[in-house]
Amino acid sequence: MKSSTLIGALILAAAGAYGLEMPLEKVVLFRSGVGYFEFGGVVDGNGEAALEVRSRDVSDVLKSLVVIDPEEGSSAVITCPTRLPATMELKDLGMPLEDNPSLAKILNRLRGEPVVVATASQSITGRVVGVEKRRLKTDDEVVLQQWLNLLVGGRLVQVGLEEVTSLQFLDQGVRSGLERGMSVLENRRRRGCKVVRVAFEGKGRRTVRLGYIRAVPVWRVSYRMMLDGGKTRLEGWAHVQNTGLTDWSNVTLQLVSGRPLAFIENLYDPLFIQRPVVKEDLLEGVIPPEYGQAPLGGGAAGGKKGRGGMLKRRERKYFDKAAAMTRAVVPAEEMASEDVFMQAAPQVQARAERVGESFVYVVTHPVSVPRNSAAMVPIVDQRATVERCSIFNAGVNARYPLDAVIFTNVAGEFLIHGPVTVFDGGVYAGDGRLADAPAGERVIVSYAVDLSCEVKAEEKPVPEEIVSMSIRHGTLDLRRRYVRETEYTARNKREVPRRLIIEHPIHPGWDLARDSRPLEKTRDVYRFAVDIAAHAVAGLTVREERLQDEEVVLSSLSPDGIVLYLKRKEISGEVRAALEEVEGRQREIAELEAKLRDIEAETGRITADQNRIRRNMQTVGRGSEAYNRWLRKLDRQEDRLENLDLDGKRTRAELAAKRKDLEMFFDGLDISQ
Repeated sequence: MKSSTLIGALILAAAGAYGLEMPLEKVVLFRSGVGYFEFGGVVDGNGEAALEVRSRDVSDVLKSLVVIDPEEGSSAVITCPTRLPATMELKDLGMPLEDNPSLAKILNRLRGEPVVVATASQSITGRVVGVEKRRLKTDDEVVLQQWLNLLVGGRLVQVGLEEVTSLQFLDQGVRSGLERGMSVLENRRRRGCKVVRVAFEGKGRRTVRLGYIRAVPVWRVSYRMMLDGGKTRLEGWAHVQNTGLTDWSNVTLQLVSGRPLAFIENLYDPLFIQRPVVKEDLLEGVIPPEYGQAPLGGGAAGGKKGRGGMLKRRERKYFDKAAAMTRAVVPAEEMASEDVFMQAAPQVQARAERVGESFVYVVTHPVSVPRNSAAMVPIVDQRATVERCSIFNAGVNARYPLDAVIFTNVAGEFLIHGPVTVFDGGVYAGDGRLADAPAGERVIVSYAVDLSCEVKAEEKPVPEEIVSMSIRHGTLDLRRRYVRETEYTARNKREVPRRLIIEHPIHPGWDLARDSRPLEKTRDVYRFAVDIAAHAVAGLTVREERLQDEEVVLSSLSPDGIVLYLKRKEISGEVRAALEEVEGRQREIAELEAKLRDIEAETGRITADQNRIRRNMQTVGRGSEAYNRWLRKLDRQEDRLENLDLDGKRTRAELAAKRKDLEMFFDGLDISQ
């Protein structure tokens, strides 16, 4: 099979076709906001199809277009109107219409053109000279009048512009330009859709197909769950919407649960790069230089030549496989078949096929949905056994749990998340939400507040404890265990036993204690199961632990600070003996530091008193009684200062020795617990 992928300036639009009939045959909807649409038709030899697409979808079509023609040697040519700015198109036409000009401006811009001007009383044929303005003064105001100057038989004729009833340009080129200019403006106003023509060139009668991706509403699923005792029936309905330009008439519909990456890139609007304007150098007498030629074979690297965008038969098969893998539409066992792109073997209505990490639902009966309409398509119908329970989460309701069922997806299809309407014994019981459920997955669906059960959650304070202590070179390494306990107390008011599922939040940095064993763990919560007898009370305690390492520099601790660690029961005898030694040494150092502070304080007081005495001695005469008394006191203070100085030196030396001994003691410590 011969196919071509036309990308670049080739645009396929696709809602309705004119000429060659190409009805919509297949629709594949994804949950990432895009859909694949495939059209098919029969062509005999050469043929052409005119298709229509919304302007907003052109970029999507542009980057995803696939054209398939089975005829060997065939080709497809696709043409479409560009979307240049209206001002640029009008300039290219040479029509002065881009700035919404008045009639006077148009005539001034088309001076010299032959025209036929008709007024109420005459018809004049001549050439446009221009339009001039005159101010006419009347009794009360000044009126601005516009006069059309015409050259008629070698003489100038003036016609009041307000008197002109019709004006016809005689030059066919000017008339055609104005018509095209009006068409440009009209298309600019009516730019919601684009018509594209696809021309097929080949031989013989054959079926051709066109396919592309465009934006669509996300298809969704809603469920109905009918409970009857411990059994249940689950029905699933897909909600699809046709927002295109054409009806879906007996199309093959496929619904894919995966979410392929999809993005928008504007490939339709022309992209212009501003180039610098270089003035021409008009210097004369410049001889152009000769440029050396490149060596033979030194041009751009070449490859095997072929027709751009067209794939050979074997390449087509490889492309189909790659496309199917990328878009997650076709079951793996069908990869070897022809035309596998976006296609799967017929499936029963309630069955889904796994494709990579996704599933595709293939509706076996043709589907018809008018444009701008929605439809519901049944895709799931399975029966299973469920387990009734109550589920409590303090973040949802701090007092009551919710009625729920634990549903197991026993069928082969992938169940997509969606709302669930629950009926119990034929009576509406509430609404719930079904999470994504692969085959064999157990999911919980809650649907009503359970007023027959009451739960109280209470956090109990637990003191922290030190689980290990070690000393390395003067550093005390601690490992603390912090514990948080949450106690759940539940009361069952029913006449029958009830299973309660308690959801406990996962706190980052905290781990469950070994005695707390959950039923299961999700991304956000632990789930614990508690069976409660009729009219009984049951409890659950959830313990969480967090270990935290801490380093304490022993030299920074005071003796009393070390005593706090000595009071802990968790430390070993070796660590305790080391801390006691450190405490004793630190206390000796603290006593010497206190003694040195006392010496320095007394020295300061004596020095301050001597300064006071010397100031007083200056106020009395030498030899007076007061002078002699102060002089004797100064002598005694000098003796005391000398003693304090000697005592301070001895204390500093002893303190330095004690500190050095402590540092050496720290260097030799290496105790693990």
